[in-house]
Amino acid sequence: MTDALKYTTRLQAGLGLIPETLKLLAAWAPGVTGQDLLKVALASGEFPTMTARRLRNLIIEAFCPRYLVDGAAPARLLKAVLASLPKDDFRALCFIFTARANLILGDFVRHVYWPNSDCCAG
Repeated sequence: MTDALKYTTRLQAGLGLIPETLKLLAAWAPGVTGQDLLKVALASGEFPTMTARRLRNLIIEAFCPRYLVDGAAPARLLKAVLASLPKDDFRALCFIFTARANLILGDFVRHVYWPNSDCCAG
């Protein structure tokens, strides 16, 4: 299978998801599924400007593949360190989980960005 066949459009569903991630992590608890989280989020009133369809896409297409994989290990980690983690470090972890869940982003970072970045020049 070529890389192009593994790519999806899920990345676009969660662009700029940091504030929403914080709210969703606050609402999430171990054992809560994506569908359960959607129900909680809809009832919470924390997303008043977002349509139910957009909130569903955000949770099912972005939050779940990033944070509720591997037994929800990413969500568990983020919840555990959130209070003591600087904002930039939190954002970096979110980026890593996003790149893991969205192969097109991970491939871009590995094959285009890093090889052409001055930060890694020897």
